[in-house]
Amino acid sequence: MGASCLHIVSVFSIFLVFSVPWAASHSLTDNFLNCLSYRQNPSYPINPTIYTPNDSSFSNVINSYIRNRRFMTSTTPKPLFVLLDMFNLRCITFDHESETAWVQAGATLRELYHGIANNSKILAFSAGVCPTIGTGGHFFGGGYGNLMRKYGLSVDNTIDAHLVDVNGRILDRKSMGEDLFWAIRGGGGASFGVILQWRIKLVAVPETVTYFKVGRTIKEGATSIIHRWMHIAHNLPEDL
Repeated sequence: MGASCLHIVSVFSIFLVFSVPWAASHSLTDNFLNCLSYRQNPSYPINPTIYTPNDSSFSNVINSYIRNRRFMTSTTPKPLFVLLDMFNLRCITFDHESETAWVQAGATLRELYHGIANNSKILAFSAGVCPTIGTGGHFFGGGYGNLMRKYGLSVDNTIDAHLVDVNGRILDRKSMGEDLFWAIRGGGGASFGVILQWRIKLVAVPETVTYFKVGRTIKEGATSIIHRWMHIAHNLPEDL
């Protein structure tokens, strides 16, 4: 990683967390940590943001991020990995003239929706319904939500991105090229670099939107309703 990338890591307090078969990977981890220390900017030390199994707070930190409960048991082998915590990158900047917004990867959907509502009553964004999910992962996973029938997925309305590549360069859509920009939208952006922020195109909505929810169990005919919906949905207005 280049110095520019590590500068960003330090400034935004992104944590690096390692979970390893410690005895087998000790030398590998040491080499990686030495590489980070060698390349860091002295003005922005990265060491305070690194946690390894030798740190007293390591277990608490890693357990707070594990989503698969199986990995919380001591008997489950844990592979070597690096976790970047993007929680400090959550700024959202709106451009009213172009009806777009830059959304940093650590912002949640709740923060995005709240920001849009405070800036416009007739604009929205096609994304999910879980308010606590991070926009960064949601977008590069596709972005499934209630407005998709009319406006498609989140990635269909993503028009630019800033990504840090393996060489520490910060790339936008033009400098990364269309192939990579296509790949990070739905193909798992973390496979190609660290995405810092997305530029999204906001979509038009009525000032008043009607929302309703009808709950049905399988015993109440939920399967039949879904089957019927699949046969008529393509004939219904996109506004529904």
